[in-house]
Amino acid sequence: MCTTRILARSKAGFINQCTECENIHLAFGTALLSLRTEEYAEISSQIYYDVQHINDRINPNSKSIQIAHPMRPEFSLVLSKHELVQLNELVQEANILLSAYNLLNDDKK
Repeated sequence: MCTTRILARSKAGFINQCTECENIHLAFGTALLSLRTEEYAEISSQIYYDVQHINDRINPNSKSIQIAHPMRPEFSLVLSKHELVQLNELVQEANILLSAYNLLNDDKK
């Protein structure tokens, strides 16, 4: 069982990290992804890219944006424009703390 630290949370979900194995748990809506740090970095980049390149003609409430799992492409999050923005905010908040933890860990080495 993982001992976790919260990296970010909102009404829509949370992101935490196991302090032992360093896997990251991303919960959003009804989905929970357990990701290795490399997978999290990849999905985080994809989410940020998608937010920056949203088609303004997309209905903000239509679930028309697909975020594929980095290692399991048969599993995807399907989000509305509004949900994608919410998820990106959660991810960016978590990324700030992850960067801080990584800096602290580098100092200990």
